[in-house]
Amino acid sequence: METVSPEEAYARVIWAAHILAYLSRGRSQPDLIRTDDHAINEDEEGNDFDSVFNDVLTNASENLRTKFLDSIARVLSHTKGWNHVTVAALREYEDRVEIDVARNEGFNVEDEAFIDSLEEFLSAQGEDKKIRQESASGRFLYALSKYWSGRLMQLFDELRNLFKSLEIKPEAPRRFTEISTLLAKVRSEPSNQEDSTLELVQLAYKLVHSEFELEDLLRHLGKGNGQNTRRALRIVAQPMTLCHILSQVARTLPQFQHISVVKLLPRREVRIGKAFVIPIGEAWERLRLPQADRVIWKFFNKNDRDFRKDCSRDFRTHAEIQLQLRYEEDKHLRPTIDYLGCSKKACLLCESFLALPPILLRTGGRHGMCYSAWGLPQTSQKHFHERLIRLSEVLTERVQQCISENIFCEAVSQTVVGSSVNDADIEDLDERAKAMAIEKQYKESIRAKDALMHDPSSAKPRRADQERAIGEEQESCVICDASPARQDDRCKSAWYCSTQCQEVDWPSHKLLCRKYSSARSSRPTKRHRLAILFPPDKVRPKLVWVLCEKKSDEFEGSRECAQLSTFLGNDMDRRHVQRVPSRDRDLDDTIEVAFRGMFLKDGSKSNRSLYASIGTAGTMNGDWRGPIIILAKPGIGRDPPDYRDITLHDFRYALDYFISYSDSSVRAPVSGSRRTNKCYWCSGDLPRGAEAPWKGTIRGG
Repeated sequence: METVSPEEAYARVIWAAHILAYLSRGRSQPDLIRTDDHAINEDEEGNDFDSVFNDVLTNASENLRTKFLDSIARVLSHTKGWNHVTVAALREYEDRVEIDVARNEGFNVEDEAFIDSLEEFLSAQGEDKKIRQESASGRFLYALSKYWSGRLMQLFDELRNLFKSLEIKPEAPRRFTEISTLLAKVRSEPSNQEDSTLELVQLAYKLVHSEFELEDLLRHLGKGNGQNTRRALRIVAQPMTLCHILSQVARTLPQFQHISVVKLLPRREVRIGKAFVIPIGEAWERLRLPQADRVIWKFFNKNDRDFRKDCSRDFRTHAEIQLQLRYEEDKHLRPTIDYLGCSKKACLLCESFLALPPILLRTGGRHGMCYSAWGLPQTSQKHFHERLIRLSEVLTERVQQCISENIFCEAVSQTVVGSSVNDADIEDLDERAKAMAIEKQYKESIRAKDALMHDPSSAKPRRADQERAIGEEQESCVICDASPARQDDRCKSAWYCSTQCQEVDWPSHKLLCRKYSSARSSRPTKRHRLAILFPPDKVRPKLVWVLCEKKSDEFEGSRECAQLSTFLGNDMDRRHVQRVPSRDRDLDDTIEVAFRGMFLKDGSKSNRSLYASIGTAGTMNGDWRGPIIILAKPGIGRDPPDYRDITLHDFRYALDYFISYSDSSVRAPVSGSRRTNKCYWCSGDLPRGAEAPWKGTIRGG
């Protein structure tokens, strides 16, 4: 076995990290370690907390703690950039909690003053009087907006540039006028800058939680500026969202009202010895990488000067590794849960280090990119030398993977006149073009899925999908309502116009797809109808058989009555769904939602399986608790008399109902779409003063 000195083991890690960074050029590497799917840090995109707030109290207690840690890390990362990446871990005692925090460049006096206000804010969540809690929350939100002022000012400039091409006109959305006015005040009135900043944070929070107003604003801005505006507003709203999450957790777990924050001093910077600042070709050989060919030599020539310069720098230790080493050096300080809350997702080098024993800590997510601005500290730990060797091997394997996939091959430059391209150059170009095409296709699929979730009408079925659907049952697509559509091959109970729409629905559809076919073949009696049950204590919904008995009377005639008491008890309520506002769609059949009538007061637990079914498709505004059953009735009207088996087509519509329930974010009809008359059941339902022109739409009365 090769003997490697500690100094060379350290240098090999630095060599491999820089070579991999040059080769991958910002591409994400495949997953190494387990991460948490509920991660709330999304690397500056602002999507991170939209769904977290509504389900923060619906998950297991450890989930609450991990979200609390992510929020603490995010709160303390007040400035964008590598230097301010912050990580947090906790030690929990019976009546108090210690939070260890580390930052890449350490903390200063401003940070210490803000941490004091954070501890005071959490302590106030135990106050008996609500007015005191609200007062403390207001003070902390003001302090947080001021603490984040640098980042927020950058976002305000971005919004100002997006808005500047449009004038404030009478027909402009109210929120456009309000934001434009506040953006102007932030710059023109320095004395009121902090107040204007707070107002913008609060306004952004209202907008991102009111999809109707947000979509109205984005339509006014136009397609080109919409996505950038949405992202900027989400980040501007984060201070208020973070306050809500921290407050909710502290009120749910009283010991979190008494926290003390322990700030770690950053480790000393380290540099490799001069003897190990060598040409990239020599480092390649000492890492035992494949023999260099012509293409690899071109790579050496391009990067050799940067390689020697980069390897001779002083290297800092990432915050994740600072905490990891702290717990390895003192076992008494180890965290209560094996989780590190991070303000950004873990890079490849951090996750590689965290994946090595003796302590295995989880993170909230990974972006898989390899940064060369990274190093390891000097330490006297017993097995650190072996870990360095293993880490260099892991990184070297990644380099070999890049070589095998031709990721590092460069396009050959071509001059306008007199360029000569040989066969080898053409092969290089072909490989590069293939890699770029794959990457472009992946990015386009991600953008298309996001567009479908926010605007189903944007879907256009591919020609091949349309041709396959011809001759089959003509149902409309459950996602975009396009026709013709094709049945799902496995369950045959949902219709899609294209694989694109099918992929959008898949995270929810897969929960029941496999079980649906077998369930229909096991009908207990002819009077049983298939339904979907959302159990409150499970993570998945389930298919159940509901007995529907025929009854008749002289007033309502013959009708079926679903026997739901075994699932819900005797106190139950029902809702009939015949329209999905979030998709601007009228249904052909009725979906019946049955639930406990007093679920908010009878001690029912939040419905975990419903939240899991919603997944990333949206955010629920209601707090649904206790068991919930979804049934289907053929036809529409006030109360259709019969039941039929539920389908997974109905399942999608039911989830859309929960997303848009009690929410102003329902989608307005798109331009050119059909308009439906509003129905009034009797003359008493008419608006005050309405006269004859309305009577044609009255039913009954």
